[in-house]
Amino acid sequence: GMACAAYAIVRRQSGAGYAIIAALAAMLAGPVMAVALIFFVAHAAPVQRRQIERHGLKQVLNAALPTGILALLGTLALVALAWSGMIAIPVAVAIAFGMATPHMLTDGL
Repeated sequence: GMACAAYAIVRRQSGAGYAIIAALAAMLAGPVMAVALIFFVAHAAPVQRRQIERHGLKQVLNAALPTGILALLGTLALVALAWSGMIAIPVAVAIAFGMATPHMLTDGL
């Protein structure tokens, strides 16, 4: 993977930096954290950046903050439940994915 990512960087191909981050995340972090980092860096942050450019920071915050706060609180609750052993990590992940879709769909932009 690193060789392919390095080749993409040398050829100045789009997304090559994401490939390096993905390969490093897979090597250095656990699977869940690696996927979360890759998702944030390659998808969530660029989407938010484009929305802010298009609509302005205030409008993006007004649209995303209410559901974002609920998603964050739900995530913290899942972390606490998984950390304490009250639910298994795969169950917490499944619930988190179930919470993520409505959160994304209710961002009113």
